[in-house]
This record gives sequence, structure tokens and C-alpha cells, in this order.
Amino acid sequence: MENTDSITLSLELNKNHKNKRGQHSVRLFVFNSITKDKCYIKTPFKLLKADFEGAWLKKNSKAKFRNLRMEMLKFLDSVDSCILELGRFDKDEFKSVFYGNGPQKKDLKYYYDKKITDFTESGGLGTADQYQCSYKFIKKYNNDKVPEFNQITPKWLIKFDKHCTDKGLLTTSSIGMYLRCLKSIFNLAIHEGAVSNDKYPFGKFGYIIPKGENIKKALTKEQVQKLYESKSATPYQKMSKDFWFFSYLSYVLNLKDILMIKNKDLEEGFFYFERKKTLHTVKTRTPIKVYLTDFTKEVIRQYGDHNPDKP
Repeated sequence: MENTDSITLSLELNKNHKNKRGQHSVRLFVFNSITKDKCYIKTPFKLLKADFEGAWLKKNSKAKFRNLRMEMLKFLDSVDSCILELGRFDKDEFKSVFYGNGPQKKDLKYYYDKKITDFTESGGLGTADQYQCSYKFIKKYNNDKVPEFNQITPKWLIKFDKHCTDKGLLTTSSIGMYLRCLKSIFNLAIHEGAVSNDKYPFGKFGYIIPKGENIKKALTKEQVQKLYESKSATPYQKMSKDFWFFSYLSYVLNLKDILMIKNKDLEEGFFYFERKKTLHTVKTRTPIKVYLTDFTKEVIRQYGDHNPDKP
């Protein structure tokens, strides 16, 4: 369920819309700070500019404005209750439920928003960004419209792959990354009963997601020695070099794992860590033991926070 605390509601006077009596329509602006979605919703209010400012902006104490403000707050409360009931905000879905036109719609956008929110709230910002890019690219390919689940077939995916490859829009690795996000969306939708199993477009009898081959070129011992003995021109270059060699001497730790090392992880001559990249993708989490060298000890001494009150 999406964290509805990320959703902001505000009433605005639509200055571009005015009737013959000089009244403007009041619209509700909705913004999701996590997904960056925003939209306007119609309200039942049509007010003169002075009435809107007196009731809503200036909070005038006159009975006329107090009563009007109470009606506007009542409307906002009903909107807020509807969003809390849905557990998320989608314009079409909200209008369908709020105005009583039908049930909640669990479409592709719903599940992408759900994944993006879940990863954002759990600290997986990089993965959340992958899902965001996957959604945008798939929507753009589909004439800037969100495709329906039953529209995405193995044939559709093959055409998407060919389009991105022929146009040079994405590398094979990026195509694979974005479509693995889509595959995960399908798995979740099928698990929740929103999509039937026979609509699954991936797998042995469907579309096979491509795997990009990375060409890995290892440094020779002589190159590593030359890099180690090189002189840094600035303090920032020295810090970069220090962290690179710390990673090199510590099971090739990525920068996030290095920054997440706590005082409590340090023992005499070694430390433990868990790779944050696989924290939510493996069932058994086994801490990795890394022995400290004179160099890595010095990096910790120089850049670490040794406050005993911190973990």
C-alpha cells in the first residue's frame, strides 16, 4: 500500500474559468511527492475571487466566510477519506470511486506506482528509479498511453525490443533491465488476481528477456601498483583514490556498502557487512567477513566518524 502521507491536497481558484456572474470554478490540486504525479480535480464550488480569498486564503471570521470554509474543509475530508480507503491516488481510479462510477482499477500504472513507492520507502531508490524509467519508456512506446495488460503480448514485446534496438534508444542491458521490471509487475498482478496466468507474456513459450554481455577487463598487477603509487593533484582525488582501493581490498565493496559500515561492525582486525544490493532479494543473509589491512585501517581512521555514541 502506498504511503498516502506523500499526497498533498490544495484548493485553487481557476482564474482561467469564469462564468457570467464573475464566479471562478475552484479546483483541487493533487500532488504525489514520491511518484511526482499531479493533476487537477473538479470541485462543486464556484466562487467570486473575493469570496474564495475571504473563506480560504485570509480565513475571514465573518459568518458567511466561516460557513463557506467549513463546506470546503468537509469536501477535502471526503477526498482524504477516499484516498485513504484506496491506499493510493490515481486520477481515474479516484474519480471512479469518489463519484461512484465503479470499482478500483488495478492497471499497469497502479502496479508500477505500487512498486516505485515500496522501493522508495524501503530505501531502494536506485531500483525505484529503474521502475520509473521502465514505466515511462513503455508508455512512450505505446503512443504515450499506458498499455493494458492484455495488450502486452510476446509479439508486442518483440516489437518493443526491435524498436528500441533499431532506433538506438536503449542498449540490450537497458532493454533487459526495463522488461525485468515489467515482468515483476506481471508476476505481482497475477499473484493478486488482477491478471490471469494465460496473459503472462514471458517465459519459455513467450518472450525471452535479453541479457547484455558486459566486457570485463581486469587491471594487471603492474597497473594496480602504478595507480597506487600515483600522486593525487587535489584532496578530492586523494579521497576518491582511497575509497577505490578500500573497495579493491574489501571484496570490491560498492560505495553505498562502504558508507553504511557502522562502528558496531568493526572488530579487531576485521569487519562484517551485508551487501545492500541483495538485501531484499535473498532469503538467507550471511554477513561477509572482511579482514583489515594497514591501508584500510587508515582509510577508516581518516574518513570514519568515531563518535562512541553512534552505532
